[in-house]
Amino acid sequence: MGKMVARVHTGDPSIYGAHREQMRELEKLGISYKVIPGVSSFNAAAASLNIEYTLPDVSQTIIITRMEGKTPVPEKESIESLSIHNASMVIFLSAGMIKELVKRLCVHYPVTTPAAVVYKASWDDEKILKGSLADIVKKANEAGIKKTALIIVGEILNDKFGYSKLYDKNFEHEFRKTSYVNEVKKSEVGFADSTDNKFNINNADNMDLKSDTDEKKQHIHGGNIIEISRDKISDFIDFSANINPFGINKKIKENIIRNIDLIEYYPVHINKRLAEKIALRYGVLKENIIIGNGAEDLIFRIINLFKRDIRILLTAPCFSGYKAAASAYNKNQIIYYYLDNDMNLKSDYIEYLDYNIDMAFITVPNNPTGLLPDKSLLEEIFNKSIKKNILLVVDESFLDFVIKKDGYSFAGRIKEYDKLIVLRSFTKMYAIPGVRLGYALCGSKDIIGAMLKDAPYWQVNTLAMSAGEAALEVDGSEEKIKNYAFKKNIETLNIPKPDAGEKKLKADILQKGDNSYEYRVAEYIEAERHYLAKELRKFDFKVYDGSANYILFKISKQIDLYKELLKYNIIIRKCNDFEGLDDSYYRTAVRLHEDNKNLIAALKKIMDSYN
Repeated sequence: MGKMVARVHTGDPSIYGAHREQMRELEKLGISYKVIPGVSSFNAAAASLNIEYTLPDVSQTIIITRMEGKTPVPEKESIESLSIHNASMVIFLSAGMIKELVKRLCVHYPVTTPAAVVYKASWDDEKILKGSLADIVKKANEAGIKKTALIIVGEILNDKFGYSKLYDKNFEHEFRKTSYVNEVKKSEVGFADSTDNKFNINNADNMDLKSDTDEKKQHIHGGNIIEISRDKISDFIDFSANINPFGINKKIKENIIRNIDLIEYYPVHINKRLAEKIALRYGVLKENIIIGNGAEDLIFRIINLFKRDIRILLTAPCFSGYKAAASAYNKNQIIYYYLDNDMNLKSDYIEYLDYNIDMAFITVPNNPTGLLPDKSLLEEIFNKSIKKNILLVVDESFLDFVIKKDGYSFAGRIKEYDKLIVLRSFTKMYAIPGVRLGYALCGSKDIIGAMLKDAPYWQVNTLAMSAGEAALEVDGSEEKIKNYAFKKNIETLNIPKPDAGEKKLKADILQKGDNSYEYRVAEYIEAERHYLAKELRKFDFKVYDGSANYILFKISKQIDLYKELLKYNIIIRKCNDFEGLDDSYYRTAVRLHEDNKNLIAALKKIMDSYN
């Protein structure tokens, strides 16, 4: 008598178990058999993830598939073909090809779609990675997962879903009767009693009017000194706004005062004179310039160029205004590239441009880190954007504060690519945030025209335009800058004084589009930034070596530095609203030396009290 033999499979043999061929061979030999079902890894993965594949109002379909390897996949069952349904998808035998898999999934799935990798589901050494299609490749690679893993994709990984009818009190079946009377309810035809929570004119949730009171989710800025100081501005030092610490230039202020009476009249529709001055600085035509109510106004108009849902690539962290603008129109998808622990933009950013991106924002230098991307990487991003026909927005709002900026600005390259937009701001360098003035350069007159069409007829107020015209004419001769920058700064901080070659240096800078005023301010900022960074490190803060007029730092202690410094009438920038940052991150502007000393002195008292 023969022995009983068990051919044991992991999971369930009916799914990628290659057991049908085994049955055929047994049949040829006349050997009887019985298949005993098992628990598939996709069931075990669901249990580990605490999810349900078929959620009401989310997905009622599960697609189980794989990438082609040695075993081919029918063309009609390609990942691209299956992903068009946006259903719950479980992908077997593909962990080693996850990069290619995600690229194919993103043909139809939004890159923001939740995704998970479950390694050895239900085993003792099980590992679970959660993210989205935008970052799951990076997470899987970092974890070193190449095999024995499932990839699960779909909104079922979110926590938003409707309730089934199974437990509805009005659901009747053969084992349960209800008192539900089949009648047309008021709420079903659009009317409701004032007490009907399903549709109530006073119910903000149903009207989609619910305000977001979560501070981390709100679009917030630094520079709230007027609100915080309650009209006692002179009592406070504001390190939360990254503004030229020398304040408004004398010539700019005089020009604003000179034109104050013009506020009795409507401003010009388009200030051609200001546009010509800007164009002259960069060697472009005035038709390549658009002026806005601050750079943020232009960001909103840029986002709205497409008039449809688009995919926007942002770095995390980055200026929160990009997300605010992206969220204001349509149902745009934001894809984040998360900077590494040192806040560097790495070469794998290029891969993200393959995810059907419509628009990408790059900030040079980054806000809030102050770091400059590698020049060669910027060049790769530019070339890849051209190849992929991506609208590339380079925000250079803080580049004026960078001493060594050769090769970083794209303002002079708008002729090379029509879909390149360069953002610039008057606010920061010229200390005029209250009048709101920014501009953009673009090689496409069609794009400029579309942005003009989307704007109000009067785009910029008269005083802002007066400030802008004067700003482009200031130089380094103002006594406040000369005395402070070259006496106070150089003597106090032992910065080597410019030699006889300074005159040539100024000429070179002028030729490149900057003027000596900007150079002198940037030189002062650089010295003070080094001073601040050195002092901040004495508190064991992690300080990021930026190149702008602000510093990002991270603290290790559980201290609310923002609130503590307010006790000393000092305002810094909390960074917990920046994507990718938490409560331990802060940003401080670089101000005049006396202010910076006051900040360090206050921090010393605070940190000493916690030791």
